[in-house]
Amino acid sequence: MNRQDHLNFSLQENLIAYELPINEKARNFLKMEQFSSQIDSYISGQTVSDQNLLIGALIELSDFIHCSDFRKDLVKELEYTANTFNNFFGNPQVDISNLKLVISDIKDKLVILKSRDYSPGDSIRRDGFINQVRQKASIQGRINNFDLPRFYFWSHQSHSEKNNQIEKWISDILPLIRANKLMLEIIRGSSSTSFESALQGFFQRSLDKGKVNYLLRYSLPISLPFFPETSAGKQRFTVRFLQHLDTRKKPQQTSETVQFRLQIYGV
Repeated sequence: MNRQDHLNFSLQENLIAYELPINEKARNFLKMEQFSSQIDSYISGQTVSDQNLLIGALIELSDFIHCSDFRKDLVKELEYTANTFNNFFGNPQVDISNLKLVISDIKDKLVILKSRDYSPGDSIRRDGFINQVRQKASIQGRINNFDLPRFYFWSHQSHSEKNNQIEKWISDILPLIRANKLMLEIIRGSSSTSFESALQGFFQRSLDKGKVNYLLRYSLPISLPFFPETSAGKQRFTVRFLQHLDTRKKPQQTSETVQFRLQIYGV
């Protein structure tokens, strides 16, 4: 794209952005964000009116924390980020006061996450009601009101009463959620942006070896019938823009040139 093309693209409305993880750690950061968003939406009364979906999300969240290396990976990435940011002191282009606040925030969260007494997800895993729901769901795939009257009773409590219980269930997960939110804010605040063209729907780019790269973000007009599929490694990534024509058919790579905005997030 030339400079005028960049301007025209930036002025377009109704762009759709695809944010995709480069590695498994970034994938788990996004998973935790999605869990948090589901719970927040229920508490605020905006979406997720189905109690089955909510309890299912809480169980899945607890299992995810317990069975994955999420906490360990998050600690490692926050420590790396704090060390990286320490190297910015003395750089005249960096706001030192803001830098100190971010590093302090990271260290405060690490104190909790690294504590031996901190065991996120225990409130859910040890809850008798949740475990009763879990057992029924593992057998049937979904909770039916007639199979579990206790769940039916709970589902008819007031929204505020259910919210109070939800807050108790997630109380020991909140530090992990907040630390994950901070990590994603740092990642999304550190991006390189360019305007690219995928010839015949194909694009390839090397990654900056001096950074830890986490996310890719492609933005293109929602009116285009294309979506990206990405394959990424430590050194490079490729993207193919596939054309969606019919749900009954397999998407095919377009033969057209696709113009898009590319953002690479790394620290």
